[in-house]
Amino acid sequence: MKIFVVVAKGASVDFLSLYGHEGAQQPNLENLASQGLVLDRYFASTLSDASIRQAWKTGNFPFTPLQEGGFSLFQELRRLGWNSHFFSDSTLAEPERFFLRDFDQIHSQGDISLSLDGLLQQVSQSKAFCSPGENSLLWLEISTLLPPWNVGEPHWPAITEDFASFFSRCEFAQEDEEISPESHPQEGEPVEKDSRFLAIQAGCLAAWAEVDRFVGNLVVGIQKEYGDEDWGLVFLGDRPVSPGSHGLFGRNPKWLHREFVQLPFLCYFPSQGWQGQRRLGFFQDIDLAPTLLEMARLPVPMLQGKSVFSTRGFLAGARPYALTRYAAQGEKFQVAFRTGEGAYLVQSGQEAEEKFFVYPDDRLEMNNLVQTEMALVENHRNQLRGVESIFGLSVQAVKVE
Repeated sequence: MKIFVVVAKGASVDFLSLYGHEGAQQPNLENLASQGLVLDRYFASTLSDASIRQAWKTGNFPFTPLQEGGFSLFQELRRLGWNSHFFSDSTLAEPERFFLRDFDQIHSQGDISLSLDGLLQQVSQSKAFCSPGENSLLWLEISTLLPPWNVGEPHWPAITEDFASFFSRCEFAQEDEEISPESHPQEGEPVEKDSRFLAIQAGCLAAWAEVDRFVGNLVVGIQKEYGDEDWGLVFLGDRPVSPGSHGLFGRNPKWLHREFVQLPFLCYFPSQGWQGQRRLGFFQDIDLAPTLLEMARLPVPMLQGKSVFSTRGFLAGARPYALTRYAAQGEKFQVAFRTGEGAYLVQSGQEAEEKFFVYPDDRLEMNNLVQTEMALVENHRNQLRGVESIFGLSVQAVKVE
């Protein structure tokens, strides 16, 4: 059996047609989604690339204490007769390289970056891919969605035409003003004009078209080798690139808006027969390890994460909330606590008064629920008591400045 994990670094749901973007050209991902399973509420538990990989690897929240000899997905696969292989079109940054330690084989090119076609060739010619009798996890990481987006140039004419038509109908469009894809936006750069926002979107959508082409070619190669039996594929992101809808482009925010922490998750598993199912409950990065174990038909140990297969229908068995923790060096941490009713921000502090502020996605409103929605606050306080071990704090210690 073969399981493929494709990590599109920087992937944002804001650019995906299967999450509602009308201008996206992604026929291959749409086809997989129509025959697979999509998670509509899949959130990162942290804003650190290294910590997200720790969550993938351990199946536990990365801000809980690590136990010596604790669970590792790749060690567990090896113990149960599987092997794991890592492929990438570029090298991982230094803080993330710990993630590679437990792989059985790392297929890398040192400091040489590969094109997506080069990466596809490397994967398809590997022993892990060409050995039907072996149980293998093939983990692929691609950086196409991280700017600069020069790789998307072949797709620019079609993207530009679509956006030019849309832009001409916008109220903010100036006479004779044109829009063309932008390929080199800078981290943390302000995005103040609507036309600039659309230009950045156009550039990123061109890169997405290239990612879609890669996924389509990968699936065609897998089907040629294995048909539709005994393999599965998971497509997801690590930490999104914000398109600038909150006035800032990049991946390093100082707040917890949804656009920085919601991740795409698509699972295509032909033998499962999902036929376009979606899950509306809350899922997180910690759920990947148990999901992969269940895809491999292996026992799943007790972890904070849970397999997406453990849910039934749309909501039954799913987590009723999602937690995302963020703390810059030297700063107090803040936690976004998302439920079906909305998103709430809780911060650490020493003040006597406890506050819950509505919507990290619109944090400037700073609505104090303690004063206005006592019943709602008590409900969230009770839910927080159920996750005290995650924070390492009592609820009474969770305060805001």
